[in-house]
Amino acid sequence: MNESLFTVIEHHVTFAGVLSMFIAVGRYWLKERDVYKRVKSRLNDLWWGRCAERQEGYTPVENGMAPVVPPIPHRHGD
Repeated sequence: MNESLFTVIEHHVTFAGVLSMFIAVGRYWLKERDVYKRVKSRLNDLWWGRCAERQEGYTPVENGMAPVVPPIPHRHGD
């Protein structure tokens, strides 16, 4: 099928518009549900636990403080 230049441009503009709307709605939804904050908090928790197990310096995801070596975690039954 041979499409005219106008039709090809129209399809590209329509696709770009729909894609930008999906991105805008997705970003709004993520911001409203505080997904970014929860992901960052979970990453900090996981990194804290990993550094405690290995006794390495812990630096938060935001890198807002100097590295700290967390205490060794206590396991149940020890």
